[in-house]
Amino acid sequence: MAFGRLVLLAVLALADDAGEAAVRSEGACASPEPDACIGRPESRFTLAFGSCHHQAKPAPTLLAAAASAPDVFVFLGDNLYNDVDRWGMPCEPLRCAGRLRTLTSPLLLGLFKLLPLALKRIVYRAFATRLAGGTLSPPSLEGDGAALAAHYAALGAKAEVIALRAAVPLILATWDDHDYGRNDAGAGYAHARESRAEFVKFWRGRDADDAPKPTRGVYASYTLDGGGGRVVRVILLDLRTYRTAPLRPEAVPPAQRAARCAAPDGAASLGEYCTHAPNATATLLGAEQWAWLEAQLRAPADVRLVCSSLAVWSQFHAMEAWSLFPGEQRRLVQLLLRTRADGVVFLSGDVHYAELSVRKPTQPDTGRPDDLYPLYDLASSGLNQDWPVAPANSERLAGPVHEHNWGRVAVDWARRELELEVRDARGAVALRHVVSLDALRFPASARTVGVTVASHSQLPTAGSEGGSGGAAGE
Repeated sequence: MAFGRLVLLAVLALADDAGEAAVRSEGACASPEPDACIGRPESRFTLAFGSCHHQAKPAPTLLAAAASAPDVFVFLGDNLYNDVDRWGMPCEPLRCAGRLRTLTSPLLLGLFKLLPLALKRIVYRAFATRLAGGTLSPPSLEGDGAALAAHYAALGAKAEVIALRAAVPLILATWDDHDYGRNDAGAGYAHARESRAEFVKFWRGRDADDAPKPTRGVYASYTLDGGGGRVVRVILLDLRTYRTAPLRPEAVPPAQRAARCAAPDGAASLGEYCTHAPNATATLLGAEQWAWLEAQLRAPADVRLVCSSLAVWSQFHAMEAWSLFPGEQRRLVQLLLRTRADGVVFLSGDVHYAELSVRKPTQPDTGRPDDLYPLYDLASSGLNQDWPVAPANSERLAGPVHEHNWGRVAVDWARRELELEVRDARGAVALRHVVSLDALRFPASARTVGVTVASHSQLPTAGSEGGSGGAAGE
């Protein structure tokens, strides 16, 4: 496998050198600047993406993505793991590669696999939030920055990442908790500034002191020429820098815990998180980023791909997601209604399985249809991380896919279709859904009213039935 990766790397590097002039002649630019623009005269635009990639584990998914030659690749967070070792065991960042762990982690992982599912959830969260620190009184944060620098060095030297960079003209990224620094960390993380400096240096090619605004966070927008004068806008959200701490059961009145601290199928969340009250001031994006997002949605575009490291429309409480912040979900809907932005599709990661969710155009309070078109959320996770079950999700349209995977979005301007796909490490399609571009418009501007789906299929995959009540190793 290693030899094959090196051979592909060499081939892609030669192809990149040979094709550089052709790429430039098409107007493509690999500038990491926000609002960078690439040009593609063809009638088809493709974007690949993925999340949850451990720097110390093989990632044939990245080679498959590179071989598909997309116009853009987006890393959607947990692009490396600062506080989890290669066996999936939580660890102090500077100790993740210790020699002792080569003995203890495989042993612990073997014992972990023997546990019943309910106990697995308890044990995993106990390790992640207490033994490794998480957001609960971490025992030591001094090593986080040094560990991140070492992990970024390993990421940059990885053959699969080099191959991807050689094959794809533009690579974009946002972050999630593990490459932010700590499991489930948010606005209170002590080393956010140092973490941002490492992120900007690696993904955007400059030191943090020279980085453009915003001065906090890593959210960014890219205006891409999708071909034939069409505009594709890629909007990268930052769900870490401004995020309010998740709500824990002890902070919820006992009478409300059954409704707010359980998965929709009734499975207890076992000490994890609860939903904030709909009228709470808790936030995911923060005021500054919300104002920026409104400006991005108002900017002209034919298709708008909004990239969120966490699931947007999935309705579950078993892990971090927008559903823990119902006020933020409602605010997002209101923003879309106010801006009348057509062609919005969401891409997400984090959960260690893939699925397609959709918010139907219905007001949650009254059940009456609202003016919004169906809002799709294609989740792809992980590039080399997995979890054997998926919690129940009332908004799930297709999936889950438990194999290592990557996502692909293709816009066919001639057919006026948008293809949403999940592919495996061989490049085979595991999930596919085709949507009419005319269905992603507000009713007043839709060319074809009532057409929502051209076709949909999910190929059978190992474990694709999924389970209920399971927590992913987000």
